[in-house]
Amino acid sequence: MMRIGTVVLLTIILLILWNRLGPNMVDTSEVDFSEAIVIDVRSPGEFSGGHVEDAINLPIDTITEDELRKITQPEQTIVLYCHSGGRAAIVKKRMETWGFTNVYNLKTQAQVTKTLN
Repeated sequence: MMRIGTVVLLTIILLILWNRLGPNMVDTSEVDFSEAIVIDVRSPGEFSGGHVEDAINLPIDTITEDELRKITQPEQTIVLYCHSGGRAAIVKKRMETWGFTNVYNLKTQAQVTKTLN
């Protein structure tokens, strides 16, 4: 019989792997990052603690369709990220309802940085 600690540890490892390798991974091979707008949907405090170079900070709790349309067009390539990808996923769905058609959730700052390099 497994000990409870072993079960907890295995569960944590599986959750981490699922978060990193699960179905939300994005095929970025077709994304033209030279033309993309990178949007960080974290809070201003998180953004000031470090962010992707040239990223725009539009926090999840304040981002609006009007604000987006002032800086981009619905067909523009947009790359979103946050701390773990959860907030970016919410904003991506919201943007799609607003008619934005080329939106990618790259989950984390590290993933965006790795993809850009």
